[in-house]
Parts: sequence; structure tokens; C-alpha cells
Amino acid sequence: MPDVFVAKEKKAKLSKPVSPQLEDQLGPVKAKAWGRELRFWSSVAFEPKKLHFEDQDPDEKIILFVRPHIITNLKWFLLVVLLALVPFFAFALLSFSFIPVNFRFVGLLAWYLLIFAFGFERFLVWFFNVEIVTNKRIIDVNIPNILFRDITQTPLENIQDITAETAGFMRSLLAFGDVRIQTAGAVPEIKFEAVSQPNKVSQVLNDLWRNL
Repeated sequence: MPDVFVAKEKKAKLSKPVSPQLEDQLGPVKAKAWGRELRFWSSVAFEPKKLHFEDQDPDEKIILFVRPHIITNLKWFLLVVLLALVPFFAFALLSFSFIPVNFRFVGLLAWYLLIFAFGFERFLVWFFNVEIVTNKRIIDVNIPNILFRDITQTPLENIQDITAETAGFMRSLLAFGDVRIQTAGAVPEIKFEAVSQPNKVSQVLNDLWRNL
């Protein structure tokens, strides 16, 4: 799996600084609500510390790091648990005495290795599907599977409209949804899917856009 972002020890000096109004109004609030420390389960981080992506400019600052809400892993996680329990029910309800013990062991081992591979692949897809907002651009890293990676980016100046959407009981309860960004670039729309607190994410984007 290619590295999408790596740690960076020093912060670069900005040539296009974030406006004082944005820092004063959003900085302390978002840092407190989302945190600046980026952990492996984090869905949103405002101005995350020690974060760098591979083609970041020396004067470019990361404002927002976003990935899908961790609850989006629930479906595949429950499927993994269910599949892991299948052998227990199978041995309880059926007799496999006609199969040699060694064959049964190899079959079980292969079954659980397949389950682990499926769950690990789903986790990596979630982990590396990220959006990064800097003081210059928006970067959308889409990884539908571990063999394919698609990166879309657009300058902040190309933004035309920003919309936050939260639909459904579960999304409203856990406060996650989609953020759609209409652009004037080659890619007409960038979508942040199932992100935590989409209204606040869109607010940060709007403020960056207006303060260009």
C-alpha cells in the first residue's frame, strides 16, 4: 500500500496564511472539538500536527484532515464476526467425523485467513480514503480497493459551491454525512463521503474560500 501521508517534524512557513478571523473564530473551537492529534481512528482533525503528504509544497499548511466516520466500518465488521462464528455453528449442528482431523484443521485455518484478509482489506480501504484541505487546495484520495488509488485535487479558487448533507436516522443520530464541493475544474464535483460533522466541515471550507 503506497503512503498517502507521512510524519513531518517541522511546520512550513506560509506564503498564503489563513486569515486572522478564521484562526480566531475556528481554530480554538475546532481544535477542541476535533483535536489536533491524528490517531488511526480519527475521522476529522483540524490543523493536525506532524502530518505531511507526498507532494506538499514547502509553504503549504494542512487545515483539515477528513476520512469517513468510523461507524461506516460497522457493516463489514459485523459480517466478519458472523463469518467467524460459522464454524462453531457448523460443528455443533453437523458431523464432520468423516473428515480427517488434519484436513479439518487446514480448512479452519484457511477459512479464518480469508476472513482476516477480507477484514484487513476493508480496514485499509477506510483508513486510506481521506480528504485533505490545505490553505491552497483540496485533495481527495479515493481507494475503492487496495489495488487502485485515485487522487483528485483542485485549487480553492476553483470552488463554486459547498453543500453539506445529512439524511437518515443513523446519520442524524451520529452527526455524519456528505459534503459536496462543486468546482470549475476538470472534475466538476468533489465529495467527502460519510464524514463526521459535515456542517462544520463545510463551514471551514466556506471560510477558507471566502478568505482567499
